[in-house]
Amino acid sequence: MCCDPEQRYTSHQALSHPWISGDTAGTKDIHCLVASHLKISLAKRNWKKAFNATTVIRQLQMLRLSSISQGASTSTSK
Repeated sequence: MCCDPEQRYTSHQALSHPWISGDTAGTKDIHCLVASHLKISLAKRNWKKAFNATTVIRQLQMLRLSSISQGASTSTSK
């Protein structure tokens, strides 16, 4: 794209450009490659979710133990 209107493509030039006319598309089948990358990405996402859930559960358990020990120390000091 050009800011100068004089240098811009005309509609005929744009339609004959290889990106628009479709002469640049590859003939290689990439379905298997894309599918394998999607599977890997999904597996990574699931591992990340499991790790985050485990981390949250551990932090909640530590918080609970901390509050229990603080409650026990305040009740014994009375």
